[in-house]
Amino acid sequence: MTNYIKKGDKIVNLSNKLISFLLLPALFVYFFTSFSQLALSYSFEQDDKVINMSYMYFGDSEEFMNNTKAAEGCLNTVIPSYFDIDKDGELVITNKLDPKFIEKMHSQDIKVVPFLSNHWNREAGEKALENREKLATEIVEAINKYNLDGVNVDIENLSETNRDDYVKLVKLLREKLPEGKEISVAVVANPNGWTKGWHGSYDYKKLSQVADYLIIMAYDEHWEGSESGPVASISFVEDSIKYALSKGVPAQRLILGVPFYGRIWKVDDTLKGRGAANDSILKAVEEYDGEIIFDEDSKSTKILLNIPNGQAFEVGYNTTLTEGDYEIWLEDSRALNEKLKLVSKYNLKGTSSWSLSQAPKETWELYGQWLSSQNEVSLEDIIFSLSNQHLKG
Repeated sequence: MTNYIKKGDKIVNLSNKLISFLLLPALFVYFFTSFSQLALSYSFEQDDKVINMSYMYFGDSEEFMNNTKAAEGCLNTVIPSYFDIDKDGELVITNKLDPKFIEKMHSQDIKVVPFLSNHWNREAGEKALENREKLATEIVEAINKYNLDGVNVDIENLSETNRDDYVKLVKLLREKLPEGKEISVAVVANPNGWTKGWHGSYDYKKLSQVADYLIIMAYDEHWEGSESGPVASISFVEDSIKYALSKGVPAQRLILGVPFYGRIWKVDDTLKGRGAANDSILKAVEEYDGEIIFDEDSKSTKILLNIPNGQAFEVGYNTTLTEGDYEIWLEDSRALNEKLKLVSKYNLKGTSSWSLSQAPKETWELYGQWLSSQNEVSLEDIIFSLSNQHLKG
């Protein structure tokens, strides 16, 4: 009896091993296939994916195309200059709008969300708010006609008296736009919490309730005509983020706007904060061996540059650096990286930039690394998400 039981045990064990041997590969294939499909599905359903947008202002469609290509896959959305507001507050579609460009962007999974601008004309901006019903209807018609993905509202230089009407315009757009079209609003950085003038024209909380995103224009801390200093110091940028959050704007509805341009001051005051593309400035620095200083306090980059006697260097947009000494401030890759850390620190939705054509190549190398690190999906994240999906299912 004892010998029989032992023999039976061996037979049973052998049968179990044989079954395991035959089933394990099949089970592995099943679980691997299921997991891969679910993981792939998860990667497309993340709510916390960091996004990157950029404004397009300088140039035509061909240049827009080249600038997008130079970004090397780092863009989710482009914001071209397609919608202007005339002096009567009515919509003007600019000659930059190009259906072929829109189609090309869509083929690359890039959204096209044009910006609506009064170009600092207060009267035009106020007329637009008064004329909001007609204006909103025209904008929605244009979005549908040209297969655009939404609108970015960038009406500037208003005041606190326009605050409520500004919200009403954005609310109208939300009501009229088809589902799936997005609305973003460019808002001035407000690190000091000012409630009057231009800064007072934005009701951050109410705008965030009717828009998908608020884009904080976290630049021009120093401007043309001001004393020299950073375009976007770390304290200026961080305090602007804190202000928005303190007003009840959800972090995932905030986009941090960063500058791809610098400002130039000449020692003799013939230039006082003139704006120029980072790309052009860095070419001048290379040509004339400028001194690059990373300012630890502001986490911004200062450049000291001398143009020798009898020489000149064009930095674009009707600006030529003639002989003399210059102080230049800009956000190069090192300075920009410090600002990107704030997006992670405060769990913001992503970044925007002014403007696409002004970025040097190294900007996109930095963005590529940063976006990859922000949007990495860990095994733990996937398992947690799949567990939730299973429980809901």
